[in-house]
Amino acid sequence: MTPPGNSPTHSRGHALKNLVNHLIASLPSSQQGAADDQLGLVYLGTVHDSIPRLLILDQGLRLEERCVWQIMRICITDPARPASLLTQKQLAHHCSVDRKTLRRYLYALRANRWITQCAKIHGRGTIWALHDEPLALPDTLLLDPDYMAFIHECGRSNIKRLREVGTGVLRTLQHHTANGLDYNQPVSTMEQIARRMSALEEVSQPLKLDADSVFSGFFAIGSHSQNSQIRSYREH
Repeated sequence: MTPPGNSPTHSRGHALKNLVNHLIASLPSSQQGAADDQLGLVYLGTVHDSIPRLLILDQGLRLEERCVWQIMRICITDPARPASLLTQKQLAHHCSVDRKTLRRYLYALRANRWITQCAKIHGRGTIWALHDEPLALPDTLLLDPDYMAFIHECGRSNIKRLREVGTGVLRTLQHHTANGLDYNQPVSTMEQIARRMSALEEVSQPLKLDADSVFSGFFAIGSHSQNSQIRSYREH
């Protein structure tokens, strides 16, 4: 029989106790006169990250592109300081792809407006902003003035996936403009809520929509363009 002091359970408990002691030692010093009134909090559970439901359900994105957004999000570890510096090589390693493939995924996320290219800074690389839903076009153009030029470039790309994304965004813009949606006007909070709810209805009943439906304008690539992308993806 294994002695109680050497049992696997005891070893795991000892390791946990050492971890807690280490965390306690790393707590900042209390302010003078307030030591007895403070609470030191240590979380020992699994770390959970919330993922936007509409990211998972956005048919304008492929599975790999959705996963890249999620990995980028968990790289931002401190909500009080929502910024992270990492190299393309590091991000590609986290995503288990090479850098060329990673760039293609980033371009697809940029085109679908789940991320925005804010700047290219010498010595710091490209600065990306992540969004919990597709950024409205007027706001995207404010942060990324080259967005439409980028979309047209994607539409002419030799890479099939980027060409699909570029043409899908352009077709969606044309479709919504023809149905009276003005992209030059900023979207109010109530309008965005309405678009979000309509988008949830779109993705929950995709087979009930036809090419003449007026879509919410929530996704960068509307359902009429998404269906053609899905067919193309299945064929290849």
